Amino acid sequence: MGSLCGSFCEPTGSQLNGTGWAVQGGRKEGVFSCAEAAENELPLPTFNVSQLIESFAMRGLSKKQMVILSGSHTQLKNDCSQATFNTTLEIFMDTITPGEFDANYYKVLSEHKGLFTSDQSLFDDRRTRNLVKKLKSERRFDHQFGKAMRAMGAVGVRAEGQDRRNCRTVNPW
Repeated sequence: MGSLCGSFCEPTGSQLNGTGWAVQGGRKEGVFSCAEAAENELPLPTFNVSQLIESFAMRGLSKKQMVILSGSHTQLKNDCSQATFNTTLEIFMDTITPGEFDANYYKVLSEHKGLFTSDQSLFDDRRTRNLVKKLKSERRFDHQFGKAMRAMGAVGVRAEGQDRRNCRTVNPW
């Protein structure tokens, strides 16, 4: 559940490949980050739908929001660092339009070509299949994704931290 739109400290909008959404302002940012701690918060790629629903519910997010936010995988690529024959090998999770942020992630799942169990199970499980089918519509995905990102932006908001002038760097004072 990494940030696709930058940080949430500017109450303007965010855009990714033409898909835009308004983001909430005033979120406090920490002064350091720990990649290991962040990765521990992410659902595992081996999770099934029940585990995914539970993982998102613990953060106050619905099953529908989970399926929508999973669409962010449309632009992810996985590095195969264990491959001794080619350490730069990349596998795109969306093979229809690799590198594009669009609804084709859901088309890939409908064709039973999801890379991870956690992705493919969204289409294979009756509890989420209809959501996947509906989100193949670019217009619906674009509209719903912004709403789900705002909901995720409200998860874990802290009272301590700093209001940053530049969301990508710690304030110098």
